[in-house]
Amino acid sequence: MTRQLQGRGIGRREDGKSTYTKRQLVEREVERQRQQETLHDVIRLKAAVEDQERERMSAKRELAYLLGVEREALACGDMETAESARQRIRACRKAARFR
Repeated sequence: MTRQLQGRGIGRREDGKSTYTKRQLVEREVERQRQQETLHDVIRLKAAVEDQERERMSAKRELAYLLGVEREALACGDMETAESARQRIRACRKAARFR
């Protein structure tokens, strides 16, 4: 390796040590840490979005179930169960606004 390339951090010296300067090593470590932090932020945000989506689908499923219960109760003429289902539907919708 030529002397010209040694100072630029390319390759290794004859004794096996890196030809990178301390400044280059520090900069590389800082850049690696920044990339790791960015990766962790992306993973955390993705998990948050997935949790929100899961919660939304769960609320949707619960509301659909309650609407079905109300519809069945009305079809059978059971007004007490239908009113109970309506109250649970209202509670579900109210809770969904704050999620």
